[in-house]
Amino acid sequence: MKLVDAENYVLQKEGRYDGSLLQGNCNIVMEQVDLEHITTASEEGDDAHFMAVRSGNIINNNYDGHAPHIRLIVRNCEAFSTIISGLRVDLLLESCQVNQVQFQAEDGLEGGVRFSNCGLVPVVLNDEKKPFTIVTQLGTSFINCTIHAPQKNGKYDYKLLTLIDFLLVNGDIKYNHINSRLSKGWHAYHKSQGITLDPAFRDRLMLSTDDS
Repeated sequence: MKLVDAENYVLQKEGRYDGSLLQGNCNIVMEQVDLEHITTASEEGDDAHFMAVRSGNIINNNYDGHAPHIRLIVRNCEAFSTIISGLRVDLLLESCQVNQVQFQAEDGLEGGVRFSNCGLVPVVLNDEKKPFTIVTQLGTSFINCTIHAPQKNGKYDYKLLTLIDFLLVNGDIKYNHINSRLSKGWHAYHKSQGITLDPAFRDRLMLSTDDS
């Protein structure tokens, strides 16, 4: 699904965003959809199952209330990928395998995102492009999620761990986490490299907040 120049869509119901709350004016639900596995980059750069962008010829202060203020709910979908640029979106991903989430906004998505009971399997299409750019203004949260190492061309590639910038093993963890965990394969890699997870790092995966 692609929404291009989405600010030109005029909806009957008015949406609102005040920097603390997004009041949607449209709901989009994807549930148990058989999605294509995206493993290679396209020339068009539209490598996503849900892509919503605006033209960029208006500034945020002039974002009309009748333009899309989207509540996007994705449930029980495998290999989900999304690119959202310049729109106001509240995104819930539930019981999904998620390969890519790209919020293309300098100040973060005007909205928030929640990953609930998901497996994050970052698929790298370009060695210089992070599969997850998930800065939001209303918060990014992980609840009961398993985080896997990056894949490229269908295989795990631990040399690309630096592209996963929301956690550093035995270091910082970004965003809000409740019962997050690293995959069994990632643990096996650590063991092969003689890396032991610090108990404080494990605790932060189990519960950490980012109030910024």
